[in-house]
Amino acid sequence: MKQNGLAVAGVEISDKAVALCKKKFGITAYSPSQFLNNEISEQFDIATMWHVFEHVYSYDEYFAMLNQKLTADGILIIAMPNHLCLEEKYYRNYWNGYDTPRHLWHFTSETFTKFAKDRGFEVVKEHNLPLDPFYNCLISASYKKSFSFMPATLVVGLLSLLNSILFFKKSSSIVYVLKKV
Repeated sequence: MKQNGLAVAGVEISDKAVALCKKKFGITAYSPSQFLNNEISEQFDIATMWHVFEHVYSYDEYFAMLNQKLTADGILIIAMPNHLCLEEKYYRNYWNGYDTPRHLWHFTSETFTKFAKDRGFEVVKEHNLPLDPFYNCLISASYKKSFSFMPATLVVGLLSLLNSILFFKKSSSIVYVLKKV
């Protein structure tokens, strides 16, 4: 985004990643506490959380601050795993999307749409991430004692992808595009 001339900032929990952003890319990254304590003066047209939101402890605080920091026409993009996907049915408690204890929240399309609405946002679009079933299957399979990459991992990933094409609400991950109400 920065290479395309946009002003970019980030919020990152890792001090090492914050330093790397600054040193390697010239991007300022703030800590979550700086963000939640309103220590960032900028307003943003777009905010993204790619497989981040399911990790935050104080989701109401994040949504309140996102609402405050986004411009009136701002867009919020959140990608999260979806436990209604086919590979969850296959891997069950080994499914990567649960990633216990780091994943704190799990939503379906319906529950996240209501959740967002209750916090001043409207879901205007939803997309899936077509490669996520393969990644999730590979990681999920590695959690099992009898790990083998092929062929089951590939087959389950492909079946989950096809299932998400036929039944979008059962996608491995869903990307939500939100606008402020």
